[in-house]
Amino acid sequence: MAAPNLPSEIWAEIASYLPRRDLRTLLFIPHVLSSLASRQLSRNVFLKFGTAQFDTWCKAHPMVARSVELDARRSFEILLRLASDPSYANLVESLAVYALGNKERMSAHIELLIDVLPKLTNLKVFTCSLDDDVMASVFGVLESSQPSLQVLVIEPGTYRHPPPPKLSQVRRFAYCARGIKTSTEIDHFLSAHTDALHTLIVYHIFGRYESSLIFTQNLRTLHLSSTITNPDFISEILTHGQQLKSLRLEIYMDPGCFVSTAFRAHAGSKPLPALRKFAFVLRCVGSLFEDPDLFPAVAEFLREHPALTSLSIVGLSWLDTVGYNAKLWNALPAFIGLRALKISVPNDLLLTQGASLIPRSVVALDLPALDEAGLIQMLPGLPSGLKFLSLPFDVSPAVRAVMCQGFPALRLVILNHCFYTIHRASDGHYFEHWSLRQAKFFVNESLEELDCEEARFLFSRLIWDW
Repeated sequence: MAAPNLPSEIWAEIASYLPRRDLRTLLFIPHVLSSLASRQLSRNVFLKFGTAQFDTWCKAHPMVARSVELDARRSFEILLRLASDPSYANLVESLAVYALGNKERMSAHIELLIDVLPKLTNLKVFTCSLDDDVMASVFGVLESSQPSLQVLVIEPGTYRHPPPPKLSQVRRFAYCARGIKTSTEIDHFLSAHTDALHTLIVYHIFGRYESSLIFTQNLRTLHLSSTITNPDFISEILTHGQQLKSLRLEIYMDPGCFVSTAFRAHAGSKPLPALRKFAFVLRCVGSLFEDPDLFPAVAEFLREHPALTSLSIVGLSWLDTVGYNAKLWNALPAFIGLRALKISVPNDLLLTQGASLIPRSVVALDLPALDEAGLIQMLPGLPSGLKFLSLPFDVSPAVRAVMCQGFPALRLVILNHCFYTIHRASDGHYFEHWSLRQAKFFVNESLEELDCEEARFLFSRLIWDW
């Protein structure tokens, strides 16, 4: 059937709602939609010309070295076009730059980047991982040329990085820190934007942030990975986060910090009405830490929020002093609309019964702290509509076959931290192993292509896939 004869403005509106996988398909269609899809895809630009993270891999894996070289060449070609073609530069709304590595090797790229930034007149999102001196130069250009920037994501090379640019329109901010020191520059940035931010993501495992720096009343998304020394910090979030739709707490706790008191105090009071995604991940505790009511209190808090669509609960299941046991799983059946679940398997859980407690609506599942013997017991009772499954170990070919047969919608699995796309054919199936590059930089895009976007929340950090 011939496509309807619609004005190009209507086709452009239709294309704006399509996922990237469909836009790429439209590139090969002899229709006005092809050019519109090309324009749509040009809105997001990703540049990678740093090699620091891959130097050791390059020596041992020639294919990785070639991929790094191709990325640098491709990035330079994109920068050249942005510098010379104003119509192309005007399309760009999101720019991500990864450039940690040999500065001499990157000097031409960096000079071109500095020249290009002022020409991106419609830039709204900027993501970068840069060495400190390069970051200072880039931030200076952003400050003078991009006053309307709305989203800023930074992953500095060290804790001595320059202060973030002074941009009054930033509404979403993400910061991934290295090292053990807290940056006073970030403290100042948060203080200056307490009223403006509605999305805040901080990954700084050794950072200690005061509650006064995080103005929860305006936040809709708060993802925080840091050290907690005072339960009042959590209490502030639970008291004032009435607009929070997504809350992720990955915490490291000092002895004497009884976070259970904060959750217990709010378990029977007014819940967070907008909350749909919640994660509580206990990363580490001090050797003398003891709070046996911690996870029971979290369970009571969860029961007040049955409308959750994504849930991640990860505890130190081997540690008796935090109260992580099978009782926590008893809260799962209440979440009838749950789509994504990551949950540790406690030592006292009857595995066959535990599988049946997982809501049938779940399509993305991550089961840390499980072995293959436990998986075999749970497989028959897991939701049949799973599209994504993550396990902390690899499985035998026989178990892979059972997974493919028992879960016909399964498209993506993570086995022992390795990503595999499942391909099915009339003569069987095979697992396609992802490249290091794809797993590092393009998880979110791949999740979209595989129709596994519900799994996105289960990843602790996707800083390159905003």
